[in-house]
Amino acid sequence: MKKIYCAIIFLVFLSGSVNGQAWLDDIKSQIWVSKKYDVALAEINSRRPAAGSDVFELDLLKAICYCGNNQPNDGRAYFNWMLRAYWITSQDLKNYIKSSIDNCGSPHTLAQTNNYGALASLTIATPAIVSGKEFFGMSSEFDQTRVARKIDSAEYTSRLQAAAEKDTSRLAAASQLDAYSIASTQNFMVFVEGANYATGARRVAETLEAACQFFVNFYEFPMPEHPITVYISTDRDGFISLGEKLHGLEISYSLIGYSEMRDYSMVAYDPGLNGGTLKHELLHILINQNTPFLPPWISEGVPALYEVSTIQADGQILGNRAWREVALGQIRGNFNPSLERIMKMGWEKFFTYDDQMDNSLIKASLARSFALYLQEQGELSKMFESYRLQDPLEYDPLLITEVLGKQMHQIQEDYEAWLWE
Repeated sequence: MKKIYCAIIFLVFLSGSVNGQAWLDDIKSQIWVSKKYDVALAEINSRRPAAGSDVFELDLLKAICYCGNNQPNDGRAYFNWMLRAYWITSQDLKNYIKSSIDNCGSPHTLAQTNNYGALASLTIATPAIVSGKEFFGMSSEFDQTRVARKIDSAEYTSRLQAAAEKDTSRLAAASQLDAYSIASTQNFMVFVEGANYATGARRVAETLEAACQFFVNFYEFPMPEHPITVYISTDRDGFISLGEKLHGLEISYSLIGYSEMRDYSMVAYDPGLNGGTLKHELLHILINQNTPFLPPWISEGVPALYEVSTIQADGQILGNRAWREVALGQIRGNFNPSLERIMKMGWEKFFTYDDQMDNSLIKASLARSFALYLQEQGELSKMFESYRLQDPLEYDPLLITEVLGKQMHQIQEDYEAWLWE
Protein backbone atom coordinates (compact mmCIF):
# COMPACT_ATOMS: atom_id res chain seq x y z
CA MET A 1 0.00 0.00 0.00
CA LYS A 2 1.32 3.41 -0.91
CA LYS A 3 2.01 5.55 2.14
CA ILE A 4 0.74 9.12 2.12
CA TYR A 5 2.81 11.76 3.89
CA CYS A 6 0.99 14.90 4.82
CA ALA A 7 1.48 18.59 4.52
CA ILE A 8 3.55 21.33 3.17
CA ILE A 9 3.48 24.98 3.93
CA PHE A 10 4.20 27.29 1.06
CA LEU A 11 4.88 30.99 1.10
CA VAL A 12 4.36 33.31 -1.81
CA PHE A 13 6.25 36.48 -1.14
CA LEU A 14 5.43 39.98 -1.14
CA SER A 15 5.92 43.56 -0.34
CA GLY A 16 4.37 45.90 2.15
CA SER A 17 2.04 48.46 0.63
CA VAL A 18 2.86 52.11 0.23
CA ASN A 19 1.00 53.51 3.20
CA GLY A 20 1.70 57.23 3.15
CA GLN A 21 3.42 57.42 6.54
CA ALA A 22 5.03 60.86 6.95
CA TRP A 23 8.43 59.51 7.97
CA LEU A 24 8.52 57.24 4.92
CA ASP A 25 7.69 60.14 2.64
CA ASP A 26 10.47 62.15 4.29
CA ILE A 27 12.99 59.41 3.51
CA LYS A 28 11.89 59.32 -0.11
CA SER A 29 12.23 63.08 -0.33
CA GLN A 30 15.80 62.89 1.00
CA ILE A 31 16.59 60.35 -1.74
CA TRP A 32 14.70 61.53 -4.80
CA VAL A 33 14.62 65.30 -4.19
CA SER A 34 17.51 66.33 -1.93
CA LYS A 35 19.91 63.51 -2.85
CA LYS A 36 20.94 63.35 0.82
CA TYR A 37 21.63 59.64 0.84
CA ASP A 38 23.60 59.60 4.08
CA VAL A 39 20.72 61.32 5.91
CA ALA A 40 18.23 58.86 4.43
CA LEU A 41 20.45 55.90 5.37
CA ALA A 42 20.64 57.02 8.97
CA GLU A 43 16.85 57.34 9.15
CA ILE A 44 16.33 53.96 7.48
CA ASN A 45 18.71 52.27 9.92
CA SER A 46 16.87 53.78 12.89
CA ARG A 47 13.44 52.82 11.55
CA ARG A 48 14.14 49.37 10.13
CA PRO A 49 14.06 47.28 13.36
CA ALA A 50 10.44 48.30 14.00
CA ALA A 51 9.36 48.95 10.42
CA GLY A 52 6.79 46.16 10.32
CA SER A 53 5.18 45.84 6.90
CA ASP A 54 7.30 48.73 5.58
CA VAL A 55 10.53 46.75 5.91
CA PHE A 56 10.61 45.59 2.28
CA GLU A 57 10.34 49.12 0.97
CA LEU A 58 12.96 50.33 3.45
CA ASP A 59 15.36 47.63 2.24
CA LEU A 60 14.77 48.71 -1.35
CA LEU A 61 15.44 52.35 -0.43
CA LYS A 62 18.51 51.38 1.61
CA ALA A 63 20.12 49.64 -1.34
CA ILE A 64 19.37 52.64 -3.54
CA CYS A 65 20.99 54.92 -0.95
CA TYR A 66 24.20 52.89 -0.99
CA CYS A 67 24.33 53.23 -4.77
CA GLY A 68 23.69 56.97 -4.63
CA ASN A 69 26.11 57.53 -1.75
CA ASN A 70 29.14 56.27 -3.68
CA GLN A 71 29.05 52.86 -1.98
CA PRO A 72 28.48 50.67 -5.04
CA ASN A 73 29.87 47.49 -3.50
CA ASP A 74 27.48 47.77 -0.56
CA GLY A 75 24.62 48.68 -2.89
CA ARG A 76 25.14 45.66 -5.12
CA ALA A 77 25.61 43.40 -2.11
CA TYR A 78 22.38 44.66 -0.54
CA PHE A 79 20.38 44.25 -3.76
CA ASN A 80 21.77 40.72 -4.18
CA TRP A 81 20.85 39.92 -0.57
CA MET A 82 17.28 41.08 -1.30
CA LEU A 83 17.04 38.69 -4.24
CA ARG A 84 17.98 35.84 -1.88
CA ALA A 85 16.03 36.96 1.18
CA TYR A 86 12.69 37.79 -0.42
CA TRP A 87 10.64 35.56 -2.66
CA ILE A 88 9.93 38.13 -5.37
CA THR A 89 7.53 36.88 -8.01
CA SER A 90 7.01 40.23 -9.75
CA GLN A 91 9.19 40.14 -12.86
CA ASP A 92 9.08 43.94 -13.04
CA LEU A 93 10.54 44.19 -9.56
CA LYS A 94 13.19 41.58 -10.31
CA ASN A 95 14.16 43.56 -13.41
CA TYR A 96 14.28 46.76 -11.36
CA ILE A 97 16.66 45.22 -8.83
CA LYS A 98 18.85 43.60 -11.48
CA SER A 99 19.05 46.88 -13.38
CA SER A 100 19.93 48.66 -10.13
CA ILE A 101 22.79 46.21 -9.58
CA ASP A 102 24.11 46.91 -13.07
CA ASN A 103 23.79 50.68 -12.71
CA CYS A 104 24.80 51.04 -9.07
CA GLY A 105 27.33 53.85 -8.74
CA SER A 106 27.11 54.90 -12.40
CA PRO A 107 25.99 58.34 -13.61
CA HIS A 108 22.67 56.73 -14.53
CA THR A 109 21.95 55.23 -11.14
CA LEU A 110 18.24 54.65 -10.58
CA ALA A 111 18.46 56.66 -7.37
CA GLN A 112 18.91 59.74 -9.56
CA THR A 113 16.46 58.96 -12.33
CA ASN A 114 13.52 57.28 -10.60
CA ASN A 115 10.60 58.97 -8.86
CA TYR A 116 7.87 58.37 -6.30
CA GLY A 117 5.38 56.90 -8.75
CA ALA A 118 7.78 54.44 -10.31
CA LEU A 119 8.94 53.13 -6.94
CA ALA A 120 5.38 52.93 -5.65
CA SER A 121 4.15 51.01 -8.69
CA LEU A 122 7.01 48.54 -8.47
CA THR A 123 6.43 48.04 -4.76
CA ILE A 124 2.71 47.47 -5.21
CA ALA A 125 3.35 45.14 -8.12
CA THR A 126 4.98 42.65 -5.77
CA PRO A 127 2.38 40.02 -4.77
CA ALA A 128 0.80 40.23 -1.36
CA ILE A 129 1.82 37.67 1.21
CA VAL A 130 -0.21 34.51 1.06
CA SER A 131 0.77 31.42 2.98
CA GLY A 132 -1.00 28.12 3.17
CA LYS A 133 -0.83 24.60 4.46
CA GLU A 134 -1.17 21.71 2.01
CA PHE A 135 -1.76 18.00 2.30
CA PHE A 136 -0.61 15.90 -0.63
CA GLY A 137 0.83 12.51 -1.50
CA MET A 138 4.59 12.01 -1.46
CA SER A 139 4.43 10.66 -5.00
CA SER A 140 2.38 13.52 -6.42
CA GLU A 141 3.62 16.87 -7.64
CA PHE A 142 2.58 20.05 -5.92
CA ASP A 143 -0.93 21.04 -7.01
CA GLN A 144 -0.75 24.75 -6.47
CA THR A 145 -3.60 27.00 -5.48
CA ARG A 146 -3.92 29.90 -7.92
CA VAL A 147 -5.58 33.29 -8.13
CA ALA A 148 -8.62 32.99 -10.41
CA ARG A 149 -10.26 36.35 -9.73
CA LYS A 150 -8.63 39.60 -8.67
CA ILE A 151 -10.03 41.36 -5.61
CA ASP A 152 -9.90 45.15 -5.82
CA SER A 153 -7.53 46.79 -3.33
CA ALA A 154 -10.37 49.03 -2.13
CA GLU A 155 -12.21 45.91 -0.96
CA TYR A 156 -9.25 44.87 1.19
CA THR A 157 -9.01 48.38 2.64
CA SER A 158 -12.73 48.26 3.44
CA ARG A 159 -12.31 44.95 5.27
CA LEU A 160 -9.44 46.32 7.35
CA GLN A 161 -11.61 49.26 8.32
CA ALA A 162 -14.51 46.96 9.19
CA ALA A 163 -12.21 44.86 11.37
CA ALA A 164 -10.96 47.96 13.18
CA GLU A 165 -14.57 48.97 13.86
CA LYS A 166 -15.61 45.41 14.81
CA ASP A 167 -18.20 45.57 12.03
CA THR A 168 -19.10 41.89 12.00
CA SER A 169 -21.93 42.35 9.50
CA ARG A 170 -19.58 43.81 6.91
CA LEU A 171 -17.00 41.06 7.45
CA ALA A 172 -19.63 38.33 7.31
CA ALA A 173 -20.96 39.79 4.08
CA ALA A 174 -17.49 39.46 2.50
CA SER A 175 -17.64 35.70 3.04
CA GLN A 176 -21.25 35.41 1.79
CA LEU A 177 -22.04 32.92 4.54
CA ASP A 178 -25.72 32.09 4.90
CA ALA A 179 -25.31 31.16 8.56
CA TYR A 180 -22.38 31.50 10.92
CA SER A 181 -21.24 31.48 14.54
CA ILE A 182 -19.00 34.28 15.75
CA ALA A 183 -16.62 34.97 18.62
CA SER A 184 -14.53 38.07 19.19
CA THR A 185 -11.48 38.83 21.34
CA GLN A 186 -9.09 41.77 21.47
CA ASN A 187 -7.19 40.86 18.29
CA PHE A 188 -9.43 38.33 16.54
CA MET A 189 -12.89 37.95 15.08
CA VAL A 190 -13.69 34.31 14.32
CA PHE A 191 -16.47 33.28 11.94
CA VAL A 192 -17.40 29.59 11.74
CA GLU A 193 -19.71 28.49 8.95
CA GLY A 194 -22.94 27.22 10.52
CA ALA A 195 -25.16 28.52 13.29
CA ASN A 196 -24.34 25.94 15.97
CA TYR A 197 -20.64 26.49 16.59
CA ALA A 198 -20.59 29.30 19.15
CA THR A 199 -18.59 27.25 21.67
CA GLY A 200 -16.05 26.15 19.06
CA ALA A 201 -15.69 29.68 17.71
CA ARG A 202 -15.01 30.97 21.21
CA ARG A 203 -12.44 28.20 21.80
CA VAL A 204 -10.57 29.07 18.59
CA ALA A 205 -10.63 32.80 19.37
CA GLU A 206 -9.23 32.27 22.86
CA THR A 207 -6.59 29.84 21.55
CA LEU A 208 -5.43 32.38 18.96
CA GLU A 209 -5.38 35.19 21.52
CA ALA A 210 -3.19 33.08 23.81
CA ALA A 211 -0.94 32.12 20.91
CA CYS A 212 -0.62 35.74 19.83
CA GLN A 213 0.45 36.84 23.30
CA PHE A 214 3.03 34.07 23.44
CA PHE A 215 4.45 34.79 19.98
CA VAL A 216 4.69 38.52 20.73
CA ASN A 217 6.56 37.87 23.98
CA PHE A 218 8.74 34.95 22.90
CA TYR A 219 9.83 36.33 19.52
CA GLU A 220 9.71 39.99 20.63
CA PHE A 221 7.22 41.07 17.99
CA PRO A 222 4.83 44.00 18.20
CA MET A 223 1.15 43.13 18.19
CA PRO A 224 -0.57 42.68 14.80
CA GLU A 225 -0.94 45.97 12.96
CA HIS A 226 -4.63 45.21 12.35
CA PRO A 227 -7.27 43.00 13.97
CA ILE A 228 -7.21 39.56 12.34
CA THR A 229 -10.38 38.12 10.83
CA VAL A 230 -10.64 34.33 10.84
CA TYR A 231 -12.99 32.31 8.63
CA ILE A 232 -13.46 28.60 9.30
CA SER A 233 -15.44 25.86 7.64
CA THR A 234 -15.77 22.41 9.16
CA ASP A 235 -16.45 21.13 5.63
CA ARG A 236 -13.73 20.98 2.97
CA ASP A 237 -16.01 22.11 0.15
CA GLY A 238 -17.15 24.99 2.33
CA PHE A 239 -13.51 26.00 2.85
CA ILE A 240 -12.86 25.93 -0.89
CA SER A 241 -15.92 28.12 -1.40
CA LEU A 242 -14.67 30.60 1.24
CA GLY A 243 -11.36 30.94 -0.56
CA GLU A 244 -13.08 31.83 -3.82
CA LYS A 245 -15.54 34.29 -2.27
CA LEU A 246 -13.05 36.05 -0.01
CA HIS A 247 -9.89 36.14 -2.09
CA GLY A 248 -10.74 34.90 -5.58
CA LEU A 249 -8.65 31.75 -5.11
CA GLU A 250 -9.04 28.52 -6.98
CA ILE A 251 -7.96 26.29 -4.11
CA SER A 252 -6.38 22.92 -4.67
CA TYR A 253 -8.31 20.20 -2.91
CA SER A 254 -5.27 19.50 -0.75
CA LEU A 255 -5.12 22.96 0.85
CA ILE A 256 -6.39 23.12 4.44
CA GLY A 257 -5.60 26.69 5.43
CA TYR A 258 -4.00 29.95 4.38
CA SER A 259 -3.46 33.55 5.46
CA GLU A 260 -3.75 36.76 3.45
CA MET A 261 -1.93 39.91 4.51
CA ARG A 262 -3.91 42.43 2.46
CA ASP A 263 -6.94 42.09 4.72
CA TYR A 264 -5.19 40.41 7.70
CA SER A 265 -7.32 37.28 7.44
CA MET A 266 -6.88 33.56 7.96
CA VAL A 267 -9.07 30.93 6.34
CA ALA A 268 -9.08 27.27 7.38
CA TYR A 269 -10.71 23.90 7.04
CA ASP A 270 -10.85 22.88 10.70
CA PRO A 271 -13.44 20.16 11.42
CA GLY A 272 -12.37 19.82 15.05
CA LEU A 273 -12.16 23.58 15.69
CA ASN A 274 -8.85 23.08 17.52
CA GLY A 275 -6.94 25.92 15.85
CA GLY A 276 -3.72 24.03 15.09
CA THR A 277 -3.40 25.17 11.49
CA LEU A 278 -4.47 28.67 12.52
CA LYS A 279 -1.67 28.96 15.10
CA HIS A 280 0.72 28.13 12.30
CA GLU A 281 -0.85 30.78 10.03
CA LEU A 282 -0.88 33.37 12.81
CA LEU A 283 2.89 33.13 13.20
CA HIS A 284 3.20 33.49 9.42
CA ILE A 285 1.32 36.79 9.69
CA LEU A 286 3.58 38.07 12.47
CA ILE A 287 6.75 36.97 10.66
CA ASN A 288 5.58 38.45 7.37
CA GLN A 289 4.60 41.68 9.12
CA ASN A 290 7.94 42.10 10.88
CA THR A 291 10.72 39.89 9.51
CA PRO A 292 9.84 38.84 5.95
CA PHE A 293 13.52 38.62 5.05
CA LEU A 294 14.24 35.53 7.17
CA PRO A 295 15.43 32.43 5.24
CA PRO A 296 12.74 29.93 4.27
CA TRP A 297 13.86 27.22 6.67
CA ILE A 298 13.06 29.62 9.54
CA SER A 299 10.00 31.27 8.00
CA GLU A 300 8.49 27.85 7.29
CA GLY A 301 9.95 25.63 9.99
CA VAL A 302 9.16 27.77 13.02
CA PRO A 303 5.43 28.34 12.26
CA ALA A 304 5.10 24.62 11.50
CA LEU A 305 6.35 23.90 15.03
CA TYR A 306 3.09 25.22 16.48
CA GLU A 307 0.61 23.37 14.26
CA VAL A 308 0.90 20.50 16.78
CA SER A 309 1.62 22.13 20.12
CA THR A 310 0.44 22.48 23.70
CA ILE A 311 -0.39 25.67 25.58
CA GLN A 312 1.11 25.38 29.07
CA ALA A 313 -0.44 26.70 32.28
CA ASP A 314 2.05 29.59 32.31
CA GLY A 315 1.11 30.63 28.76
CA GLN A 316 4.16 29.09 27.06
CA ILE A 317 3.48 27.09 23.91
CA LEU A 318 5.60 24.04 23.19
CA GLY A 319 5.69 22.22 19.89
CA ASN A 320 5.37 18.43 20.07
CA ARG A 321 6.77 15.62 17.99
CA ALA A 322 4.16 14.92 15.35
CA TRP A 323 3.47 13.49 11.91
CA ARG A 324 6.37 15.35 10.25
CA GLU A 325 8.97 13.61 12.41
CA VAL A 326 7.17 10.28 11.89
CA ALA A 327 7.17 10.82 8.12
CA LEU A 328 10.91 11.53 8.10
CA GLY A 329 11.51 8.35 10.08
CA GLN A 330 9.52 6.32 7.54
CA ILE A 331 11.75 7.45 4.67
CA ARG A 332 15.03 7.40 6.60
CA GLY A 333 17.90 6.46 4.32
CA ASN A 334 16.01 7.51 1.18
CA PHE A 335 16.49 11.27 1.36
CA ASN A 336 19.19 13.84 2.12
CA PRO A 337 18.77 15.13 5.72
CA SER A 338 21.45 17.84 5.36
CA LEU A 339 20.65 20.92 7.40
CA GLU A 340 23.40 22.91 5.68
CA ARG A 341 21.75 22.30 2.32
CA ILE A 342 18.33 23.68 3.31
CA MET A 343 19.90 26.58 5.24
CA LYS A 344 21.61 27.75 2.06
CA MET A 345 18.44 27.55 -0.04
CA GLY A 346 16.56 30.58 -1.28
CA TRP A 347 12.79 30.58 -1.61
CA GLU A 348 12.50 29.17 -5.11
CA LYS A 349 14.88 26.28 -4.45
CA PHE A 350 13.19 25.52 -1.13
CA PHE A 351 9.89 24.97 -2.92
CA THR A 352 11.26 23.26 -6.03
CA TYR A 353 9.94 19.75 -6.62
CA ASP A 354 13.14 18.07 -7.79
CA ASP A 355 12.07 14.48 -7.31
CA GLN A 356 9.99 12.29 -5.04
CA MET A 357 12.63 12.27 -2.30
CA ASP A 358 13.59 15.93 -2.57
CA ASN A 359 10.29 17.76 -2.50
CA SER A 360 9.01 20.64 -0.41
CA LEU A 361 7.32 18.33 2.08
CA ILE A 362 10.67 16.86 3.09
CA LYS A 363 12.40 20.25 3.23
CA ALA A 364 9.62 21.76 5.35
CA SER A 365 9.58 18.72 7.62
CA LEU A 366 13.34 18.96 8.15
CA ALA A 367 12.95 22.65 8.97
CA ARG A 368 10.13 21.94 11.44
CA SER A 369 12.00 19.11 13.13
CA PHE A 370 15.12 21.27 13.52
CA ALA A 371 13.01 24.03 15.09
CA LEU A 372 11.68 21.41 17.52
CA TYR A 373 15.26 20.30 18.25
CA LEU A 374 16.26 23.91 18.99
CA GLN A 375 13.24 24.32 21.26
CA GLU A 376 14.25 21.28 23.26
CA GLN A 377 17.83 22.59 23.47
CA GLY A 378 16.58 25.96 24.73
CA GLU A 379 18.10 27.74 21.71
CA LEU A 380 15.02 28.57 19.59
CA SER A 381 14.55 32.22 20.54
CA LYS A 382 18.32 32.87 20.40
CA MET A 383 18.49 31.42 16.89
CA PHE A 384 15.51 33.48 15.73
CA GLU A 385 16.86 36.71 17.15
CA SER A 386 20.35 36.14 15.75
CA TYR A 387 19.10 35.68 12.19
CA ARG A 388 16.66 38.58 12.54
CA LEU A 389 19.41 41.01 13.61
CA GLN A 390 22.06 39.81 11.17
CA ASP A 391 23.56 42.53 8.98
CA PRO A 392 22.52 41.81 5.37
CA LEU A 393 25.93 43.00 4.16
CA GLU A 394 27.54 40.27 6.28
CA TYR A 395 24.83 37.65 5.79
CA ASP A 396 25.87 34.13 6.77
CA PRO A 397 23.33 31.36 6.09
CA LEU A 398 25.19 29.16 8.57
CA LEU A 399 25.02 31.65 11.44
CA ILE A 400 23.61 28.74 13.45
CA THR A 401 27.19 27.63 14.09
CA GLU A 402 27.78 30.79 16.13
CA VAL A 403 24.41 30.45 17.88
CA LEU A 404 25.16 26.91 19.04
CA GLY A 405 28.95 27.25 19.30
CA LYS A 406 29.51 24.15 17.15
CA GLN A 407 30.76 23.32 13.69
CA MET A 408 28.11 22.38 11.13
CA HIS A 409 29.08 18.71 11.04
CA GLN A 410 28.66 18.45 14.82
CA ILE A 411 25.27 20.17 14.68
CA GLN A 412 24.22 17.68 11.99
CA GLU A 413 25.38 14.71 14.04
CA ASP A 414 23.65 15.91 17.21
CA TYR A 415 20.43 16.71 15.34
CA GLU A 416 20.28 13.31 13.63
CA ALA A 417 20.98 11.51 16.90
CA TRP A 418 18.02 13.37 18.43
CA LEU A 419 15.77 12.91 15.36
CA TRP A 420 16.25 9.15 15.09
CA GLU A 421 16.17 8.37 18.80
